[in-house]
Order: sequence, then structure tokens, then C-alpha cells
Amino acid sequence: MVKFSQALYSKEGESRFIEVKRIPHQNNYDDFVNHLFCPDENCDAKLIYVRTREGGYLKKPQGFEHKEECDYADDSIRVVPETVYIEINGNISDDGISRRNKNMGKKLRDFLNPPEEKK
Repeated sequence: MVKFSQALYSKEGESRFIEVKRIPHQNNYDDFVNHLFCPDENCDAKLIYVRTREGGYLKKPQGFEHKEECDYADDSIRVVPETVYIEINGNISDDGISRRNKNMGKKLRDFLNPPEEKK
């Protein structure tokens, strides 16, 4: 994952670089964060500021790509982990399963229709 230390703020002819740690302290913060771009001069990819307890960070939203000549372009393909579940027979016999079913059935019947206590 690319780590940005600064971003390019660009709005209505005004352009300036700003450090990530200074972004939350900007006037009109809600509007300010909508005008952040990649700091590379060859790129105009939009960036999003994400707030965290530790301060925050910048990331590129999906659908916006860096230009090929951008220093922040990530050529690697991310590997998405895949979980594979393998069904393995347990160490319980058919008799054990039947016994557990009977016990649970009895407990359920006793719960729904409690037996009367003997006096």
C-alpha cells in the first residue's frame, strides 16, 4: 500500500501541497478534503483522507487510477486471501451421535414441558 506524506490541494486556481497531519486542522474541512489529489506532478488521481485515532492517512479511492509515469503508481497485483474449508469426519461414532440426539431431545422436552416435582 502506498503511503502518502502529503497531498496536492487544488481548487479554483489555488494549488498547494499540504502534509497529511495538517489536513484535519484546515478551515472548511468538509470541503477541503474533497479537493485532494496525488502529489506527483505527472498525476491527477483523486485522494481521500481517512480519519483514525492516530491522526489519519490518504488513500486512492476505487475507480481512480494513477498515471503510468506516476511515482505512486502501484504495479503489483494484490493477492486476495481465500479461505478453503475442508470437511473432515470427526472422531464420533453413529452410536455416539444417536446417544447425543436422545439426550438433547430429552433435555428439550423437559425444558418445554417441565416434569412435575414429586412431593
